[in-house]
Formats: sequence, C-alpha cells, structure tokens
Amino acid sequence: MQYDFPAVFYSDEKAVAFHFYDREDWFSFGDNVDEAILAAEEILNDGLLELERSNGEIPTATPLDKVEVKPLQLVRMIHADTEKYAREQAEANNRTAIEKAENPIKELRSRQGLSIKELSDILGAPYRTVQDWNAGKSKPPEWVMSLILDRVLNG
Repeated sequence: MQYDFPAVFYSDEKAVAFHFYDREDWFSFGDNVDEAILAAEEILNDGLLELERSNGEIPTATPLDKVEVKPLQLVRMIHADTEKYAREQAEANNRTAIEKAENPIKELRSRQGLSIKELSDILGAPYRTVQDWNAGKSKPPEWVMSLILDRVLNG
C-alpha cells in the first residue's frame, strides 16, 4: 500500500528532529535535513508495515493544509510504499543470510533454486570454479562474492 503522512521537522544546532503529526510516537532525527527525511521514510514504512501485518488500525493522514506547526517548525509530506519496503527488507535479509552462511555460494544457489551450471552461466564463470566454490573447496574473494550477490540477486 502507498501512503503519505505529514511529518513536522525542527532543528537545533546539533540535529534535525521530526515526529509524525498523526503519530507522535513515530519520531527520530538526523544530522541534517536529508538524513532526517530518510529516517522519516524508514520509520513511516516500518510503522505502517507493522500495522498492516498485525491488522492494526492505520491512522488517517491529516491533510497538509490542516497541519498546525509552531514557529521554526517545517512540515513535509513523507511517502511510504509498504509493498516495496517489505520487498527491499526481504532482499536485504536474504543477502545478509547468504553472506553469513558458512558456504555462501551453496546458500545462494539453494535460495535462488539454481544449479551449478545455471549459476556459472549467469556469472560467466567456469563451471569447475563454481563447482569448487559450491563444494567448499575454495571461496571467491570477498569483493568477488559481493559482485556475485549483486549480479544474482539484482538481476
């Protein structure tokens, strides 16, 4: 689902803080405006996804022109796409699990449902090399593993 909620931003010399107008318990800060906006997007997506999954009540967003702010506060609509956010979180968790596996190549193949031949074709790597990685006889260097994950997980 997609949502837009107003967030109220305010600053001191150290940080830019914010809270959501319709959920004051959703708040945080960033070192600057850009970081605060990114944090707001994360908190909004996370909070709404949790409410969706638990069948909680999604608050009604106050229209921007109805938001009351104090002096030196700024209001901005923050967009959330919980379906996209859930996909990105699942992909990040999948990547982390693969990276932490004892045999990352074998874990990657298993999770992606790929044969050794299919993986070697995707990577343009020799079959024997991928077979050795899969068997744990050798491991690709970390930077190569990162490239492999990017290639396979991100198409």
